[in-house]
Amino acid sequence: MIRVGFVPDINECVQGVHGCGPEFDCVNTMGSFRCNPKPQCAPGFSKDPQGNYVDECSLSQPCGPSFSCINTVGSYVCNRKIICSRGYHSSPDGSRCVDVDECQSGLHRCGEGQLCHNMAGSYRCECQTGYQYDSFRRICVDINECWRYPGRLCAQTCENTPGSYHCSCTAGFRLSGDAKNCEDVNECLSSPCGQECSNLYGSYQCYCNQGYFLREDGHSCDDIDECSRSIGHLCTYKCVNVPGSYQCACPEYGYSMSPNGRSCRDIDECAAGTHNCSLSETCYNVQGGYRCLSFDCPPNYRRPLRAHELPRLPGLPNVSPPHHLLLPQLPVQHRHPGSDLPNRTGLPHHRGDETVASGDFHHVSRPDLRRHHGAYVNRCLTLLRLRYVA
Repeated sequence: MIRVGFVPDINECVQGVHGCGPEFDCVNTMGSFRCNPKPQCAPGFSKDPQGNYVDECSLSQPCGPSFSCINTVGSYVCNRKIICSRGYHSSPDGSRCVDVDECQSGLHRCGEGQLCHNMAGSYRCECQTGYQYDSFRRICVDINECWRYPGRLCAQTCENTPGSYHCSCTAGFRLSGDAKNCEDVNECLSSPCGQECSNLYGSYQCYCNQGYFLREDGHSCDDIDECSRSIGHLCTYKCVNVPGSYQCACPEYGYSMSPNGRSCRDIDECAAGTHNCSLSETCYNVQGGYRCLSFDCPPNYRRPLRAHELPRLPGLPNVSPPHHLLLPQLPVQHRHPGSDLPNRTGLPHHRGDETVASGDFHHVSRPDLRRHHGAYVNRCLTLLRLRYVA
């Protein structure tokens, strides 16, 4: 709307009060309107009643029923229609048949879990790997590879899974890198045993050190009490159990262990000089100890001199130890039939001592006591004969 002064212009073209015909276009002017003739279409073009340009094929069927109308710029072309078989359709220009992709267009009828594969003029429904088609139920079902190929897929145990399978190994083995074979597991690396472990193929065995036994759990070891389980005597005096072994012990005093480690031998305190007898007493060794003896000689007898009391004469060797002396042999009739010989188990029951030897002299290792007419008397010497070379 154009204002002229204070009087507004009326647009006759908009209000439809103009008198222009259909071949003219109404153009509004100030205070009026003008009818301009519409432009003419070029050859091959036309306009619909709304004034839009259209192609000839859409306005009518200029071609016969056996032809297809193909619009071109300013004209159209009539081509003979192509009849395509199932699975094909004609190209946009109608000149050829092209394949219909049923898989992409969704025209297929493959079931759930199936894969659609397009083919020339058709399509194919396939099951995924590890499945097979069940024509009765028209679905894909899982293939049990373990049943179908027994003993060929896995070295030990085959486990079926949806669409596939999995190999596993029994206890003592683990799956190797090829996911098929099994290799032995060295269980001893994890120290399952209390002491010794030996790896076996597919397992292991626990062992115990010497002096121990394997418990019922097959893993831990307990000490063997050799002292209580032994048949017979391991030690002559006392057996002491220690972890994994045993030790023999001797009494605290008077004995020492033999080199064999089992028996005890008496300590001769008199010979070793570890006694506490005085100079006027004579040391007498007994089993596990010693006795200090003191005696006086009867009339017409005297006590033989001890080694440390003997005079040192030229050419006379020293007598050692001090209680070893060469004494004359007593007549057999002087031996009392009730006397007992000393032994290593202790003093004789009658505390008598008898020395048996041959020749005029014999060797005595301890004081010689004799029981005579029911009483102990001292065997003393009336004469000490010493032989030496001047």
